[in-house]
Amino acid sequence: MQKKPTTRLGRAVRPSADRSKNTLPAHEQHRTKNSLRDVILGGQDGLVNMLGIALGVVAAGGSNHVLVVTGIAAAITESISMGAVAYTSFGLERDFYLAEKNTEQNEISSQPEEEREEI
Repeated sequence: MQKKPTTRLGRAVRPSADRSKNTLPAHEQHRTKNSLRDVILGGQDGLVNMLGIALGVVAAGGSNHVLVVTGIAAAITESISMGAVAYTSFGLERDFYLAEKNTEQNEISSQPEEEREEI
């Protein structure tokens, strides 16, 4: 008679521990991007830059009108800049992944035993 787990974690882990070693897990969906991280980092970056620009205009003795116009211009240029950075960053991540995949596929064909041991 098997003892049932009493904690929530034990109940969650038990089904996976009871599986046969020969069965493969079902295909699971993985997320490919983290939009929340991008929003948080972009928001913080935008706020810090805007604050710096606003403080610079106020310290230079600019009027409220100059401050508003400068803020709008900074928001537009920040948006363009952040979009360009996100685009190039995604392209670099894609290129790196494809290069690593190609390297691993070449190693699998040329050194299958070493790759099996690595896995």
